[in-house]
Amino acid sequence: MSGAFFPGSHVLLQIVVRTGVIYLLVLIGVRLSGKREVGQMTPFDLTLLLLLSNSVQNAMTGPDTSLLGGAVAAGTLLILNYLVADLSGGAGAFDA
Repeated sequence: MSGAFFPGSHVLLQIVVRTGVIYLLVLIGVRLSGKREVGQMTPFDLTLLLLLSNSVQNAMTGPDTSLLGGAVAAGTLLILNYLVADLSGGAGAFDA
């Protein structure tokens, strides 16, 4: 039962790395689509994002289905999003 809540530290590190790679790939894909704001997206674009999130979920967590693994993936996404938003606020490199 403890594996369901507390996977090993090497598993958690793998989740952080996997989540970071997936986040960057999806971020690059969205930026290449040319949409700068959610308001510019069509319903088809939003549907694509939802389908992408569902399809890459297993790539982020791998075989780990623990509660802590999901929390680590979610925390990694939130931290990466905060960092990208913070960087894009002051640097022109992130502007499309």
